[in-house]
This record gives sequence, structure tokens and C-alpha cells, in this order.
Amino acid sequence: MTTTKKHAPKNGANALAAVCTLWEEGWLPGDRVRALGKEYQVQDAIDFRGDSAAIGDANLVGLVLHAGRASDFSPATNPVHKEIQIYLDGTYGRGRWRHERAPWPWERFGDPTIDDLVRKSEPPRDTLFETFDGKLADMETAQQAIYAARAAAHEGRANRVPDAVMMSFTKTLNQAIKDWEKAEEAASVAKAKVTTRQLQIQDRYRMDQYRRRGDEVPGLTDDVLGGKT
Repeated sequence: MTTTKKHAPKNGANALAAVCTLWEEGWLPGDRVRALGKEYQVQDAIDFRGDSAAIGDANLVGLVLHAGRASDFSPATNPVHKEIQIYLDGTYGRGRWRHERAPWPWERFGDPTIDDLVRKSEPPRDTLFETFDGKLADMETAQQAIYAARAAAHEGRANRVPDAVMMSFTKTLNQAIKDWEKAEEAASVAKAKVTTRQLQIQDRYRMDQYRRRGDEVPGLTDDVLGGKT
């Protein structure tokens, strides 16, 4: 079963139309995949870089899921929809793709109760996720700057611009690379903070589950579990 994501469109009509085309023709244009990814906030589809995507491409799984949840999805009467249902059952488990599951406490948008118990004076879990998202966006911006600087340098060499101009292009490219390296380091630190918090929450959750079974398991005390947090 999949986890809940905020802001996902309720109407899956566009995803269903595209996925039906995918099943009938065997492929979708890459620009359509990316556009649908932005519409439905499916990151794998947004990140797709190919000219076209075929059935079974991992980047399309999220779009197929939205298609299966469309109000007009009717596998009982539409044979193409039936094939899509079979695919979804095989990917997520029979019927488990129909509804979102609540996120675990350590996942984004999960119940903050346990997070409140473990974080003390540190930022909340979802704030750490948001910070990580921002650092990833900074990395993407820095990467685009590298592409632009490389393109300018390549064009300069092709047009045999003066050495002084080429030196300027090279300097810009070198700085863009340094900026990306800083952005990548910041993203790594932000990711580490997210992972550390998730492990803390998972540990607390696991101990709470054990404590609920204390009456069933003799000797399962707080000392054995590592003490209360």
C-alpha cells in the first residue's frame, strides 16, 4: 500500500488517458511523461529524461497508480483498464493500490507524537524534510548553472572568441562547479539529519510496541529495552 502525499490531484482523468495510450501504443513521449509528473507530483516522472517511455518503465509507476484511482477507471467494462488493474495488483498487491495508507511516524507527514518525544529542542521531522527538499533544489539550480556555463564555453571555443573572453567563460564554469560541490555537501548534511531523526523515531516506535506486549513477554522490561526516552 502506498503512503499519503499532500496536494495530489483528486481527478486522475489525465493520467488515465495517458496510461491508456501507453497500454494501447506501448509508449509515451517523454515531454508528456514529465508534464504529467508535474501535474500529479510524481517525482520519478518529473525526473524522466528520455525521449519516450515504455510500459514497465519504473518512472511511470506513479502515473499508472493515479490512473487506477481515476473516477472513470472501470476494469469491469474496459479491457484496457483491466490490463492496468492486473499491472497494479502485481506491483502493489491485490487491491492494495486503491487507497493510500497512513505514513509511518518516521515518514513525511507521519504522526508527530513520537517525533515530539525524541526531538527535544531540535527541529520537527517534517521541517528536516523541508530543509532537505530545499537543499536538493539548490543542487538542481547549481547543476543547471554548470550546464549553462559549459554551453557558453563550448560556444566560445566553436566561435574562436578572444582568449580573454574564454578565460571569463572558464572562470564562470569553475565557480559553478564549486557552487555545486557546496550545494551537494549541504544536501548530504540535510539528508543525514533526516536519516538520523528517522532512526530515532523508529527506535522509539519499536520500544513502544515492545512495551505494549510487556504482559505477554516475561522479563521484557525498560532495562532490557534500553530504558525510557
